[in-house]
Amino acid sequence: MTFNIRPAKTEDSSAIATVHIASWHETYRGLLPDDLLDNLRHDDRTNLWVEIIALNAQHPMNAQFVAEVEGTIVGFGSCGQGRSKDCLEAGYQGEISTLYVLKNHQNLGLGSEIFSHMTKHLLANEITTASLWVLDTNVHARCFYEKRGGVSFGERTDDHRGCSTTEISYGWRDLTQ
Repeated sequence: MTFNIRPAKTEDSSAIATVHIASWHETYRGLLPDDLLDNLRHDDRTNLWVEIIALNAQHPMNAQFVAEVEGTIVGFGSCGQGRSKDCLEAGYQGEISTLYVLKNHQNLGLGSEIFSHMTKHLLANEITTASLWVLDTNVHARCFYEKRGGVSFGERTDDHRGCSTTEISYGWRDLTQ
């Protein structure tokens, strides 16, 4: 299978929204409330990604990448300066804020390549450490990050429409490795 990883463009926002919603349905069904998942709206997600991508002009340390197979976006990731107070206080400058690949395209190297592009982007912007948050029950994602050298260093509890969830933080002290 041939795939292409490239920086996201504003005109990709609708396709990113489609992957975002589909991957949430595939990944979080049974882990998050059904009404939260069932009420994700394509227009809302598209507008969100238009805004996020547009902000790159003002914040060039932030970036989004898409994975294409035969011209169709099947995965994406977003990275930039750290936003989580807990992670910043722990010494992590950067953040991997999203990384999703449609289930039927997982385990083919796309997620690894998106991750690699994001870490290279952070390093190019002199960000040498990074972190992220992942649901503690998302075993597939946790294994993915651990295989890439991520070390768990904290947890937090969040509320998603009345459903309490626990998220685990993963960090990389040296993105050059």
